[in-house]
Order: sequence, then C-alpha cells, then structure tokens
Amino acid sequence: MRTRPNKIPEFLNRRYLMMLVFLVMIIALFLRATWLQVIERDFLTQKGSAQHMKLIKMHAYRGMVTDRLGDPLAISTPIHAVCLNLKISKLSNRQFSKLASILGISVRQLKRIKKSVFWKKRQQKEFAYVKRQVRPTLARRVMALNYKGVYLKREFKRYYPTGSTTAHVVGFTNFKDVGKERIEVGAEGVERVYNRELSGIPGSKRVHKSRDGRYVESVERIRTTLHGKPLALSIDHRLQYLAYRELKSALRKYRAKSGSLVIMDVRNGEVLAMVNGPSFNPNKTDRRRWHGNLYRNRAVTDPLEPGSTIKPFVIAAALNAGIMKVNTRINTSPGTLRLPGKYIIRDIHNHGMLNLTNILAKSSNVGISRVAFKVGASRLWKQYQAVGFGHSTRSGYSGETGGKLSSHKKWGKTQIASHSIGYSLYVTPLQLAQAYVVLGSGGFLKPVAMLRQKPWVQGKRVMSPRVATDVVRMMEKVVSEKGTGKLAHVQGYRVAGKTGTARIVKKVNNQRIYSDRKHRALFAGMAPASSPRLVIVVVINEPKGKEYSGGAVAAPIFARVMKDALRILNVSPDKMPISHKTIKIVGGRS
Repeated sequence: MRTRPNKIPEFLNRRYLMMLVFLVMIIALFLRATWLQVIERDFLTQKGSAQHMKLIKMHAYRGMVTDRLGDPLAISTPIHAVCLNLKISKLSNRQFSKLASILGISVRQLKRIKKSVFWKKRQQKEFAYVKRQVRPTLARRVMALNYKGVYLKREFKRYYPTGSTTAHVVGFTNFKDVGKERIEVGAEGVERVYNRELSGIPGSKRVHKSRDGRYVESVERIRTTLHGKPLALSIDHRLQYLAYRELKSALRKYRAKSGSLVIMDVRNGEVLAMVNGPSFNPNKTDRRRWHGNLYRNRAVTDPLEPGSTIKPFVIAAALNAGIMKVNTRINTSPGTLRLPGKYIIRDIHNHGMLNLTNILAKSSNVGISRVAFKVGASRLWKQYQAVGFGHSTRSGYSGETGGKLSSHKKWGKTQIASHSIGYSLYVTPLQLAQAYVVLGSGGFLKPVAMLRQKPWVQGKRVMSPRVATDVVRMMEKVVSEKGTGKLAHVQGYRVAGKTGTARIVKKVNNQRIYSDRKHRALFAGMAPASSPRLVIVVVINEPKGKEYSGGAVAAPIFARVMKDALRILNVSPDKMPISHKTIKIVGGRS
C-alpha cells in the first residue's frame, strides 16, 4: 500500500511566526523594564517626585520692638492671605460671587486678579493672591466654603499696641516688591533705621504637594529661618503716654498748629519720651491720605529758632571765659538797644541794673546782648558748638538734621546780639534737650541714645562743673515767683529752666519777615535741680489766643509732665516744705 508524505500545514508556519514575534516583544519589554527599573531608576524617581514636590519659602517674622521695660511697641502677628490655585481652580460664577462677598471685593475684581496673573511672561503662574492680611474670622469662613483651589497662605502683619502714642518714634512698615517676592520693610522711624536687624533672613523647605495643590508633608529643610532680632528702646511707655496726653491736650487748648516734647535722662543721655502733635495711627492700612507733615518726627527733623532758651549758654560762655562772675551787674537801661542796620533790641520793661541771675530770671534781651558783646563772636560760637548746636546728635534717627549755626567769622554786632537771644541759629528740640543735659550733668556732653544704655554714661566734658552748677542755680530763679517761668514750678522739687518766646518767619512778597501774630512758645528745664535726673523740652508752634509766651503756654505743660514723671520714676523730692507747727509740751511752754 502506498503511503502519503507528511505535509506541515501553512497555518502551522504562521503560528511559529507569531510566536516568534511575541517572543521578541516580550524580550523587548523585559529589556525596557529592566532599563527603566535598574538603569534609569533614580532619574525617573526624581522626575516623578518633582511633579508632587515644591520648594517653598519660609518667612522670617520681624523682631519685636519693646520699650525699656519690655512692653511691646511693635509686634508681628500671624495672619493669612487668601490664595487661588490657577491650575486646578474652576470656580463657577456663583462660587466667585460667594467668595467675593466674604472678602469684601467685587466679582469683577476677583476675575480680573485671576485673568491678569494667569499668564505672565508666557508662563503659567501656579497661584495668585486674592486678598492679603485677612482677619482670622474671614479666613475661617473662606475655608468653610471648601472650594477646590482656594487655600490660605500664612504671613505676618505688623501691629503697634501703643498706636499714635509712639507713632513718630517707632514708625511703620510697608510692603515692597523685590523680584517675585513681596517683602515687608521699615518705612519710617525705628522700623526704618533698624530694618536690617528687625527683618531677619527667610528660610526654605521642600514639601509634598497633593493633586489639589495643598502641601501635605514636609520633606526636608533647605535653609533655616533666622527671625528678626528683638529691639529694646530707651523709651519708657509710661512717660511716653504722659507726654503724649499733655501735648495733645495743650494743642487742643491753645489751638496750636503743632508741638513737640522730649524727655531725656541726664545720667546717660537716653531719650525716655519723644512725642509730636498732631500724630497718626500706624495700624491704619490706608495711608494714601497721609503726608509728610503728619508722620514726620519734628523733634529731630524740624530745626527752629530757640528764642530765650539759648540764653543760659551765653551766660555759661561768659563764666567759662572768666570775663564775668555770677554777681556781675549789667546796665539794661533804657530797655532798648540800637544796633547797626536800624535794628532795635527791646525788653518788655526797663529793668535797669541787673546781675547775671536776674538777666535770666527777667529774660532781658538787652542784658544778654551786652553780655554777648563782651564774650565775643568766637567764644560764643565755640560755646554753642561745644554743647551740640550746629551738628547732628547722631541719635541714628531717620531724617535727623543738625540744625544751623553759621560761621562766627561773619558775625557783626547785630549777628552777635541776634544769636544771643535765640535768633539766626536753628536747633531741633532734641538738640536743645541734649544741650540742657550738659548743664544738668555738670558739664558733660552725652551722646543721645534711642536704645537702652547703661545706668551711667560719662560723656565728653565741654564745660567746667563750677560753671554748669552756677548756671543751673541761676535758672532756678527763672522758676521763682519773680521769674518768667513761675508756672513751671513743681511742688516738692527744685526746678531749673528757661522760658522762650520766638516770632515765626513768614513770607510777604517773596521776602522773609518775622510775624507779629505767629509765635513759638518754648520751655526747657530740669529737676530736681539739686541733682538733675530729667531734662524736658516743650515746644508749641503758633498757639492762638491772648497767651502765647513760653512762660504762659509751655511752662505749665513742663510742670505737669515733670511732676508725674518724677513720681513714676520714684525720684525723691529735694525741696521739702518746712513745718511751722509747734509742739505743745505738757506742763511747760509750747
């Protein structure tokens, strides 16, 4: 029987071919998987993690500013900003309206924020600020909406517990755009002067990010956050409030244009209080209506003609030079003094013969001018320079000016007389206070300090102790019943001081002339006079009404502030009343 040869079916060949193709594919997939899992494992892991990780900035909060007792004057409080994730947020019109209603902004403004920042430099931004510095109650209401892509970002807001009381000293901050960041910087006052120390250095960290844009896990810290350093000022908030209250009351009473008050510690030159009026509230965020006249610290930025408060230093120059003694008598008759150029120096009354003490007590312009003539331009100028006039106090305060003291080489008789009665030279209230510290400290010029110092600072000797003591004793007569500053008297304490009343320059037909209606009332003094602890300078600009002199306007303010300040600091009285009561002895005479 004939057998048929075996033939492999064609479909079997196709089967082998397909099996071969599948085998090659499996080997290719295996090799690819091996490549990805072994060779490129680290690269792909990093690539995948990068999509869910983000490097974020950790903000450094500003350092706290305190007074000398540790009470806060400026603090940074944690607060939130409402943000919108632009990639995942798909709010409906109703949701936009609800969110805008809670935040107090219009729907159009909210949509404009999203549209304006969605594309920037052809690159999609991930988030946009909807509203910054949101109150905690509003922040909780926003989060309660649970809208996708709407979240909170933590930031800090500067808060000033003492408000307008310390506004001119502490100042305030503003936000400034630096690159892609919006940072808080000091704009005025101590906030500006010590901005670097208060600001700190921001840190950064890497975090995991969820699909809805929230940060769910901190991975690593890249750079440690260095928060701002605390700053302790020399200011005593108790004295600051006392000075602010009395100055504000006086400006209202006399309907004055402005005023300043400075309190300094004679022992170390610390500024214990510095106030100006009118003031402002630095906690208000809408500052568009503010102007330089409102937040300028006049006590250090506005030089003025000090009037008769300069006269003690003319007497000091005469005593220092040895050309006069305390009991030297000067003829002030007939109460006027004609100068070259048709200028006339006048006294209110014809005081006749006066010694140096009574020249100060009566504030005789004629008498002090005749003293200045004998002192001479050079020695008078050197005395002014020695006590700090003509150059800055170097307190470090922003915008401080050194006043104006022209060269004595061009002084004639008229200029000498003018400088001796407090005209033609300009000093700030802080400079005037520093000069009076020289008298109170026994002749030492002490550096002005805005930060807390040691209890005692030596300073530089610029006047002999005998001369300083003699001038202080003379100024006590100013505050006596027969002196121009009798209203500066403080019960239980010996007070030494000097009144000042200066006419203010006005422009008439492009010419600068002294007004007969606009005045500046001043008083500068110290207590207790036996061992001075505090120096206070009061300046009231343009008081209105019948009373405008330093003795009538500024002296009572000085008395009220000094009285309470000495009590607050527990300074012992040095002028105890003498009791005239008799003690009755039983069985004998009384």
